Amino acid sequence: MNPQASFRFVLLATLAIKFILAWVIPMSGDEAYFVVWAKHPDFGFYDHPPMAGWILQLLLYFGSSEVILRLPAILLSTLIGLGIYQLLKPHDEAKAALVAILFLVSPLNILNVLVTTDTPLILFVFLSAAALFKALQNSSMAWYALSGALFGMAFLSKYFAVLLGLGYLAYFIESARSSLRAVRAEPVEAASLPFDKLRANGVDTSSRRANIFFTGDKQKLKGATLLFLTALPFALLNIYWNYMHCWDNILFNFYTRNEGEQFSLGKAAIFLGTQIYLITPPVIYYLYKHRSEFRQKIKRDHFKLFAYVFLLPMTAFAILSLKKIIGLHWVLAFYPFFYLLLYLFLSRDELLKSLKFMAWLSVAHLAAIAVITVLPMETWKQNKLYDGIVFMFKNDEIAEKIRPYEQQQFLLAADGYTPAAIISYHYGKNFFVFGGGSHYARQDDIITDFRQFGGRNILIVKKSAPDMAQYAPYFKSVESRQFKLRGINFYFVLGYGFDYDNYRKLVLKPIKDKYYNIPAYLPHAPCYFCEKYFPEEMR
Repeated sequence: MNPQASFRFVLLATLAIKFILAWVIPMSGDEAYFVVWAKHPDFGFYDHPPMAGWILQLLLYFGSSEVILRLPAILLSTLIGLGIYQLLKPHDEAKAALVAILFLVSPLNILNVLVTTDTPLILFVFLSAAALFKALQNSSMAWYALSGALFGMAFLSKYFAVLLGLGYLAYFIESARSSLRAVRAEPVEAASLPFDKLRANGVDTSSRRANIFFTGDKQKLKGATLLFLTALPFALLNIYWNYMHCWDNILFNFYTRNEGEQFSLGKAAIFLGTQIYLITPPVIYYLYKHRSEFRQKIKRDHFKLFAYVFLLPMTAFAILSLKKIIGLHWVLAFYPFFYLLLYLFLSRDELLKSLKFMAWLSVAHLAAIAVITVLPMETWKQNKLYDGIVFMFKNDEIAEKIRPYEQQQFLLAADGYTPAAIISYHYGKNFFVFGGGSHYARQDDIITDFRQFGGRNILIVKKSAPDMAQYAPYFKSVESRQFKLRGINFYFVLGYGFDYDNYRKLVLKPIKDKYYNIPAYLPHAPCYFCEKYFPEEMR
């Protein structure tokens, strides 16, 4: 096998497959929601830090097709696969190619074509750790600084980047302890200082050993300090935005989205099953076979770093899974390090056998997608998700039915964040969310100002039959229209003469009390939501 040729072929083949998938799969609700971010650029957004929005904002200059907006996700695994190969190539080119190919053909990479906040997180987490690996090899301050900057960019992608920082911290602390243990084991040889004579004269040798450690590992200590200092401005930017915006994405990620979570072994079982699926049974078997070699092999050529930045986050997720379902995408940022570790633990033959299993697993996934794609949409008519499928795939047709109402000066809305985001993408104009919505995706609270809608007519898109009594309090009069698309009835609620005062009292006030009740211990600038709708409470 020519390692370089095989790797190059798989790199291009998987890239081509991802382009096809990105073209076939319709825009998802989350992706469309991030496009809304991109059209309203800021240094932060309600749910998460801003990186996904920034990237999509740049891509919108080149077009708004699914393929263009998904370029980051399409290229992601290609770049990381190339990075894995380059990191491992100096050690063993054939094994480097096998590990990189194993990563490239895994379902989690081939099927990952949707742009989410995890997309930049995965890239910057990997690049930061790769830069730190190079810094450790070369004792280079420039690489340490680059690692820190990339770590900061990962933090501005998603808060899971904190787990990378904890992995770094654990690695540096363990390195310090290892060096100190070595000094204590052989004090005279390590430092050429007569410790016994010094102790006999009342000198504190433990402090001298610490000084020896800091002298011997001064470069690593300086590098670690530089890494975290370089990342700090990125964190401060996020803190500042939250301070100015009611601590939105801090409260959402650490409080609101976790309300009501209960202890459950079933959630932990789901997490375990997900990891078995991601790692695959053959790899698990080979790792178990080599379990006695872990401790010795992990010390090789700074590979211990990859163990820390994989195992510490996975341990944190495992503990968290006792109370919360851990989404498959949550762990993806740390799995490239698992593949780098496979280089140490699996032989070439074992990697090749694992690769064959992984390739067939991905073929099965792709075959299932191909079958679903060619089947008539009505095949899923009895599925409870069918209305959402039609809404996602046929949204352009729904958008065309709305255009005459816009010409009649109706404002455009939907009854939830997912339909609002999807139809905004296809229509080319923002649809706001009418009603209380959920605790997810409340960026519309920042974008929309209901004060401006008083007396206006509003069209609200719905996938289910509306209860007109729910809308009557907010308008002088209401009516509904319906139309059928692929066997599904869709509805428009037409509200005439919007009553802002009533909406403020019955909808916006509960929203304020639930989502903008900032804890007293968090200092903050005046909250935009309260300033906008309840200025009398700010006095």
